[in-house]
Amino acid sequence: SAQKVDGGFELRLQGLDRPVRALQVDVKLAGAKATKADALAGSDVIEAGLDQPKDDFTVVVSDTRRLNIPEGSVVKVSTDEAPSTITLSRALAVDDTGARREINVVVP
Repeated sequence: SAQKVDGGFELRLQGLDRPVRALQVDVKLAGAKATKADALAGSDVIEAGLDQPKDDFTVVVSDTRRLNIPEGSVVKVSTDEAPSTITLSRALAVDDTGARREINVVVP
């Protein structure tokens, strides 16, 4: 899910069947452009292609040590304005056994 916070929003993982080691999700914003993405909760790899502000991008987060991504906030995306809507789609993950899994997107 996406949770609006001061200066942008956070991507959150919750209610997983199995722990995951990597997450990929497409993001579309209305009324704002993303300027930066930071991994939270100890993950050391984050890619969002935000070399310039965008309102349509893909976030990938993982850990080179192959550690599981803990539930809760995993990425903070900074935006130039408060987004009016945040749409997440095509969420995929790699679980702790290396299997690819689809993740359900929850709209608050």
